[in-house]
Amino acid sequence: MDIQLAPERIFLLQERLSADEIRQRAMDRRTQAFGGGLGNLLQRPKPEDVTLVEAQRRLEPFWHAAARARYVYQRSRDYAVPSSAPEVREVTVNGTTYRVQGSTKAAPTFTLSVTESCLDEFAHQVFSDGVSGAPVADAQAMITGPSSEITDPTTLGADETIVVPPEQRASFVVRKLLGEMMKPVQADSVEEESLVLEKTDLYYRPV
Repeated sequence: MDIQLAPERIFLLQERLSADEIRQRAMDRRTQAFGGGLGNLLQRPKPEDVTLVEAQRRLEPFWHAAARARYVYQRSRDYAVPSSAPEVREVTVNGTTYRVQGSTKAAPTFTLSVTESCLDEFAHQVFSDGVSGAPVADAQAMITGPSSEITDPTTLGADETIVVPPEQRASFVVRKLLGEMMKPVQADSVEEESLVLEKTDLYYRPV
């Protein structure tokens, strides 16, 4: 099997809110940090009594891997071809005579041995959390937003940004994806069997 790998890339998703909007949202929700329940409701401080002391920017990773597969092969099959009428007993095709088999439950047929030329193409992609490896349900929508490719990963930690390193390696994500796409082929001969890894991208999202 021919397997083509894609280069690993790093992308940074842009914030959908400005720093001032994020700060204002935190200020609006500051009393929620003290929990819920009746007891907490009675003891919950007033919003003006809570001060936002420090704000941190945090980047969390997830993987996007995408691949496509192509299988070209031939296989032998027997076709049950129905005759045109119940009285047909033999059929001649290209000089070869085939006996028609009748049945009380089905239309009379004759068996024609053929060679099928097959093409099977399909694609698959996965979005995997960079730490836990769990699927990321909203990742498809996130990567359609604005992002920038990062050539120097050290720049992600600028301005005291907390960068969460991925515990799931690219090799593990790719191996899992390709394993899902490899399929046994019922064939007499295989002319082409290829897997093309189109994306191995690590995204960082601000949280």
